[in-house]
Amino acid sequence: MARTTKFLLLSIISFLLVIILNDVEDTLAHHYNRSVFWDEQGYESYWYPDWTRKYVEGDPAKGRKKFWVFDIPALMFDGWHLTKAVRQYFMINAYAFILIAMAFVSPSYTVRSARRDYVKILIYAALIIFLSHTLLYENLFLREGDTKAPPAPTGLDVRK
Repeated sequence: MARTTKFLLLSIISFLLVIILNDVEDTLAHHYNRSVFWDEQGYESYWYPDWTRKYVEGDPAKGRKKFWVFDIPALMFDGWHLTKAVRQYFMINAYAFILIAMAFVSPSYTVRSARRDYVKILIYAALIIFLSHTLLYENLFLREGDTKAPPAPTGLDVRK
């Protein structure tokens, strides 16, 4: 397998992970109480996206929690921030792998063929994103029927 192909495959795998992690973020933010991430800890679980956990006693006026003099990264406090950080890492990798693959492309690769391939990649990427989002978010991460969990506490609305 050529070096270009290997890097393009790594880029595709990275993009697929980005899609999965984005769906996890959406599920946690909008449907936590009826998702596969709900557990017996309920709204105290690590996976519940409570933005107040990163503050001392949950109060933004008291400032961020610190380790020595450094702010503790938000990804340490809830699953939404963790999946966001990992998703951004894979997004950067995906683009880097594409750039590396382009460096290995032969000099006979023309602008015309590059444009044609770019349009194909856009169409395929749009189809993959749409289909995988439908499969993962709507069919895998959400439970069918009524929720077993109570609604979210009023003070912890993640959309604020």
